[in-house]
Amino acid sequence: MKYLDWLKDASQLAQEMQVPLNLHLAESYKQAEEQPTQAMELAGSFSNVLLLNHVIHLNNEEIAKIAKPDVGISHNPVSNMRLASGIFPFAKMKNAGIKMGLGLDLGVNDTSDFFANMKVAVGLQRVTTLDQNASPTVEEVLRMATLGGAEVLNMQERIGSLTPGKSADLLTLNPQKVHFAPLWDWLSQLVFNARPGDVGYVFVDSKALKAEGKVLNIDEEELLTEVQQASDRIQKFLHTRSRNQDTVM
Repeated sequence: MKYLDWLKDASQLAQEMQVPLNLHLAESYKQAEEQPTQAMELAGSFSNVLLLNHVIHLNNEEIAKIAKPDVGISHNPVSNMRLASGIFPFAKMKNAGIKMGLGLDLGVNDTSDFFANMKVAVGLQRVTTLDQNASPTVEEVLRMATLGGAEVLNMQERIGSLTPGKSADLLTLNPQKVHFAPLWDWLSQLVFNARPGDVGYVFVDSKALKAEGKVLNIDEEELLTEVQQASDRIQKFLHTRSRNQDTVM
């Protein structure tokens, strides 16, 4: 439990600021061996509203410990697959009644394609169970991508569905694409066929952020240039630090 001290500090700070505590939990076997839920108990973390990311390698007893009303899980299937972290035990979490949403845990090699994230979330469970009806179903994964995520963030009264009184958050898709044809099962095709390029309009709280396929009020070329420059600086720093450490050794 080498991280117990900082976990205590983080838990206390989150309580003082009255904000959720966001933790990456049991993403790998190595992390699971550190008995993370026991550390959370000792650190007082369960007094917080918790957003837990990954949560792959927990046993049944540990899952029971996190099955609390103020705990939500961000499931990151694309990231888990890329990093060889393992496969999220969706059925166990569902049976425990834990709130779940989808996350990207975006890294350099991950995709920001949320449609792919939904597809992978379904596919990983099917290929593991050899069951086409395994959870999450198409309906369940679409809910995770919308209202489920809002519930995990405790924002379900404000966002997550087109309901009177909530923010008007929505996007429109153009299904008149070869990869979408023929139109047959709208719900399944939304999850398995849709791509970011199909998104024509995006509205957040009724304000248009994308129209006719183009992002508004942002110079995309300038943004991409700034992102690449930042990435180059980080890579240069890491390379320099690694070289200096090798020299010392």
